[in-house]
Amino acid sequence: MAARRRGTQLERLPVELRPSTVDEGFAIQRKVGDVLGREAGAWKCALPTADKVIAAPIYADLICRSVECSFSASSVRSTVKAEPELACFIKRDLPPRRYAYSEAEVLVRRP
Repeated sequence: MAARRRGTQLERLPVELRPSTVDEGFAIQRKVGDVLGREAGAWKCALPTADKVIAAPIYADLICRSVECSFSASSVRSTVKAEPELACFIKRDLPPRRYAYSEAEVLVRRP
């Protein structure tokens, strides 16, 4: 927990200390959130493989809700990377079709 609070990455746990099931892994994540006094507001998940599930909480206090999101790409090389998680509200269920939906068909305009 001290390393988490400092933002320090630890070496990988020895095999015998790693969770052996998905449920054990989620239980550890819940306990970490409880100890930190933080609540999961969303989850970041990767497409699972046959032998691995990748999922981690995005704590509610880190989520920014906004109608607009602006960003710019820089041509300057940097080691800093950002991976924003984006979501939107849609007007209705969108059935599959052979061509793309327009923005007006999809987005709900919110004040």
